Amino acid sequence: MLACRAVRPWIVIAAVVLAAVLVALLLRGREEDAVTQVRRTLRHAVDAVENQDLGALMDKVSERFRGRGGMNRDGVKGVLFVQLRRGDWRRVFLVDTTIEVDDDQRGARVRTGAVLASGDDLRSVVDVAPTNAATYEFDLRLELEDDDEWRVVSATYQRADLGGLLQRLEP
Repeated sequence: MLACRAVRPWIVIAAVVLAAVLVALLLRGREEDAVTQVRRTLRHAVDAVENQDLGALMDKVSERFRGRGGMNRDGVKGVLFVQLRRGDWRRVFLVDTTIEVDDDQRGARVRTGAVLASGDDLRSVVDVAPTNAATYEFDLRLELEDDDEWRVVSATYQRADLGGLLQRLEP
């Protein structure tokens, strides 16, 4: 017969602490993954605007989208169609973007400044002249949908001052 040895209390405590640390690391990694995925979604949307690709841009807007004044996804598509056809937005620079992921990892709030600039030789937001840019502050809600894609489900925005956005750039 096998003899049972008493488990020392410090071993149990060490095992519980180790398990808690591992769970915390796993959850932290999941949050970082969600932030990375949301950032990738934002990058995809910026690329779509710069390439004047309405389909790719709309791929990041949920069928469930609801905006100011009851605007739905079709309303967003109409507004973006007109703006992209005008061709005013050649470059998009996001400034001071914050992403807060929900505890369940299925939703996120994104706040960002955006400089929508005309001009082809713009390498950085500091190259933008106030006369060739529209500047906004966006507050977006993204959710991870059933196909594992992050999409915008709601958005608000307001005009912003280019100088104010530039002051928020990290050195």
